[in-house]
Amino acid sequence: MTTHCAGRKNASMPSWALGSCTSAWPAYAVEENSAGDVSFSLFRPEGTIELESALADHGITADITVLPADTMCAPGRFPGERDWPHWLPVPDAGGGDTTQLVPAGSLQDGQTLVVVYMGTLEDRQPGATAATSLAIADGPVGDCVPIEVPMTPSVEQA
Repeated sequence: MTTHCAGRKNASMPSWALGSCTSAWPAYAVEENSAGDVSFSLFRPEGTIELESALADHGITADITVLPADTMCAPGRFPGERDWPHWLPVPDAGGGDTTQLVPAGSLQDGQTLVVVYMGTLEDRQPGATAATSLAIADGPVGDCVPIEVPMTPSVEQA
């Protein structure tokens, strides 16, 4: 098992000790198990570039975007962006779990894992939407153009 934390590799460090990699809370964590499954978490928005690099060390090309709460990327970043393989979760609105799992062999050569964090734990406010969305691009990924998340009326508002 290899663990990355805020840009450092340490094969002997258990996953529960990721917070002790640095004096501050780590920006991200990446861990590969013996089956080749890769799990990752982003804890601070400034860790996106380093997380992309750490995932590349595990053979995963990734495009990671962090947006403010209640925003999302406008549709049209890449072809097939609404087609999810069976192992990808649908966007997780408001879920507390920040760890994502990429099963071994799930991505083919030339594919990019597209990860969008919409809202962070730091900017979570009552009523705000926070979510993580994962998709796979078979070609180039365009820039994220942030737009407001369309709100659906609640039962109380209807």
